Amino acid sequence: MLKKISIVLLFFLMISGCDQEGMNHCDVAEGEGKIEHEVYTAITLDDDLDQDGYKRVNSNLLINDNEDELCVEVEEVVDYYSLDHEYLRSEVLSSYSRKDKLTKRQDEAEKVEEINGPATILLPDSVKGPDYPADLSEEEKQRVKEHVDQLVEKHLN
Repeated sequence: MLKKISIVLLFFLMISGCDQEGMNHCDVAEGEGKIEHEVYTAITLDDDLDQDGYKRVNSNLLINDNEDELCVEVEEVVDYYSLDHEYLRSEVLSSYSRKDKLTKRQDEAEKVEEINGPATILLPDSVKGPDYPADLSEEEKQRVKEHVDQLVEKHLN
């Protein structure tokens, strides 16, 4: 009997280790994890680590750090600008990283697609440089969430 239970447990462990569609994202129970919807600007760097411009970002971020795993999901809409404030391009990206704290196994994935832009919202046109964190109302956070979700769904799924 103990041997059968051991075999069944081993089977479930093996299956849980397989990469299956729909299992790559963070599973967050009610009341757990941290979800952020952000609007900000940041510098961009060239290959020599010199500032070559800045980016304007709308972001949905999910962090789940519990006793079993650390899982981070990011979905972003990003507009890139030169130091002269010239629009360069826009991208939509979706990524996740999950690390099992027991087995130390780590899974990561990222999808990026260039889109026609500029595509970010809730960043005033007067913001022409890095280091602009916006203090968003709950309604604005919901708008960012829906905007990013819509573009991710349209371009990456």
